[in-house]
Amino acid sequence: GGGGALTALFAERGKFHSVIGIEYDDEEACKASQKGIRVIRADLSQRWPIKSGSIDVCISSQNIEHMHRTRFYVREMYRVLRPKGYTIVLTENLAGWVNVFALLFGWQPFSMTNIEGASLGCPLTWHIDLPKDPTHLRRVCSYSLGEGIVGLGGHVRVLAFAGLSDILIDAGFRVEVLRGAGYAPFAGKVSRVLSSLDPRHAHFLVAKARKPNKATGS
Repeated sequence: GGGGALTALFAERGKFHSVIGIEYDDEEACKASQKGIRVIRADLSQRWPIKSGSIDVCISSQNIEHMHRTRFYVREMYRVLRPKGYTIVLTENLAGWVNVFALLFGWQPFSMTNIEGASLGCPLTWHIDLPKDPTHLRRVCSYSLGEGIVGLGGHVRVLAFAGLSDILIDAGFRVEVLRGAGYAPFAGKVSRVLSSLDPRHAHFLVAKARKPNKATGS
């Protein structure tokens, strides 16, 4: 989703010469193509139409929590990466303190309140009062539910610190970096310091994991 805006930013910062994006929605795919991204229309919960061992870097920014087949998704990242290639995974943290706080009151964790386009289960959810585009929601929810593809209607499975580490290792990756980002409800320098000291309870998790070269053991 997002029309490839974030993908284009990652490509610019990383100085990547060739960029491939996987998108299911035709409208978003068209927007991404206009940004110079080679778009493959596919469902991330099915085998990706990308050759094994052909990708240098795979970036997953707030996608993994939308996957019905979470382990399959991570294994597909592993499959398409060349040996010594790496993935960057950004996701919300189920064990972030604001989610823990919500559970103490019997509320839905903040990271799990978006259910098929509606904010449910937590009276303090961000943006709960903002109007939503009903046409867009109907379009997205109809094909995401009707065709059984990725959980575009909301978060399906949000991982905690250990869960993200384990699922990457389970797929064969070597986790090189696993950090926290953002320490709600704090902001600015305080948030950065606290998320560095206590990444297990930061609001976001960022992991860098590498596919080892089995031929050399590195």
